[in-house]
Amino acid sequence: MKKFDPFKNLQLDKEEQQIERDIEAGLYKSVDNLEERIKEIQQVAKNTGKKTESISFRIDPRNFLDFKANAAREGIPYQTLIGSLIHKYNTGQLVFRDRSEEKYQASKKSKKN
Repeated sequence: MKKFDPFKNLQLDKEEQQIERDIEAGLYKSVDNLEERIKEIQQVAKNTGKKTESISFRIDPRNFLDFKANAAREGIPYQTLIGSLIHKYNTGQLVFRDRSEEKYQASKKSKKN
């Protein structure tokens, strides 16, 4: 009985071919503390795959409805939008702008009418 060879008809893509050439050229080397590094990477993978945590908070119903409508216009669940905004805030990607001048001009305009 023939033993199954998973590499017999293996086709490498361009990136995999480059990695293979780099390995053959000696560009990769094993780490000194391999077991420790494997555990570290396994922990990172475990943390990455963690489920999200359920939370609850109070929000004005009108704001919540507006938020859900905005999420629907974007084509994503509102929970995903909330999570995205929290992530962007935590990583410094969410920038608040001072809208006081806009509000002032809008209020002046509405007073004229």
